[in-house]
Amino acid sequence: MSDLEQLLELQSKDTMTEQLGYRRERLAERDELIRLAGRAVAIDEERSVAVDQRHELQRSQKRREDEVATIEGKVKDTEKTLYSGSVSSPKELGALQSEIAAMRARQSDLEDGILESMEALEALGSHLEALDDEQAALVTDQGLVAARLASTEAEIDEESSQVRSAREELVSSLPAPLVERYEKLRTSLGGVAVARLSGDVCTSCHLSLPSVEVARVKKARAEEPVSCVECGAILVR
Repeated sequence: MSDLEQLLELQSKDTMTEQLGYRRERLAERDELIRLAGRAVAIDEERSVAVDQRHELQRSQKRREDEVATIEGKVKDTEKTLYSGSVSSPKELGALQSEIAAMRARQSDLEDGILESMEALEALGSHLEALDDEQAALVTDQGLVAARLASTEAEIDEESSQVRSAREELVSSLPAPLVERYEKLRTSLGGVAVARLSGDVCTSCHLSLPSVEVARVKKARAEEPVSCVECGAILVR
């Protein structure tokens, strides 16, 4: 294989290394882990809100239950007075009955509120259980995706290592000045420093060369590095 053909092979190895690096950085598992991490944060926030709501409902229910207990005590005391015979005035008896009715009405409202709180607490409990289940499943998914990511990264790294080893062999077999020129061109041309001339087309810039340039390239010695007049890449013919 000529030096220029080996240089073209070197270009192939470098292009492959770049492609492997690009693939490694854009693995679907990496995006999936980001998505799962975002959902984990959302679950934590949603759970925190639900827990605060549950605590507030529990406090509100406790206040209602305490007030119901207080009312029941007052109703019992008022009924005791009402039926004790110590009050004989019809007006006072009527007032006591009205007071008891008002307390019973308030008690009924409080008990309705307690039932509503219990229903809301039950719904929140179910919601928190669902969040906990989703969180547990999320942890499992994260572990599985992370394992797949690590496995795929290892495969890519192994392939990259093999490509780099093959590249080192090519570099060691090529003249140092030619490799130096190649490396400078790769930097200045954005990666592609060597390309094949296919007919009159440079496969780096994909432009047709003037016939006089094509003739000049083909007349050059086989080992003479000739550059494309359009993009500057070394042409292999």
